Amino acid sequence: MVAQNFNHKLILIIIMKKLILVLFILSLCKSNSQNIKEIKYSDLDITISEDSAMVFSVNNKLLNGKYKIIHERSTHYALGRFIDGRGEGKSEYYIDGILRGINELQNGHQNGLSITYDKNGEVNWKVEMLNGKKHGIWWIKDVGKEYFIMDKKVSKEEYENYVRINKHNTFYCH
Repeated sequence: MVAQNFNHKLILIIIMKKLILVLFILSLCKSNSQNIKEIKYSDLDITISEDSAMVFSVNNKLLNGKYKIIHERSTHYALGRFIDGRGEGKSEYYIDGILRGINELQNGHQNGLSITYDKNGEVNWKVEMLNGKKHGIWWIKDVGKEYFIMDKKVSKEEYENYVRINKHNTFYCH
């Protein structure tokens, strides 16, 4: 029963992460140096590139610049920046005006630390990605830490050994 409950929680976390990722990729940092364009989520066309990056466009025009992507039937929105349709830099995801997640993107791929928060502002998870692959320490509330090297789940010892050898290729989220 405990294992089944654990699997259900993990599946829900994975589903939530994928939904939030789509909204994250649609966004980036706020800045006074460039206007933020507003767009409805339903107006977006999303394709997958040959290198597995998500590419966003509207009416066959790739997104470029800063955007606020609004989900028109809820209070959810994302802030982000795009270059040639690909998410670039820090993106933020909000519900009811409250920050619920932060993601780092490079050339349309998750690259860096991703953090999501619950409605009370507590961390749900901190995950590390490198070029769109699980890479580093994944901490998930109610699950604990898991360790990955380029999408492969490894033991804590294997991960720590990898870090000693490849310090430049690893993020830290504790």
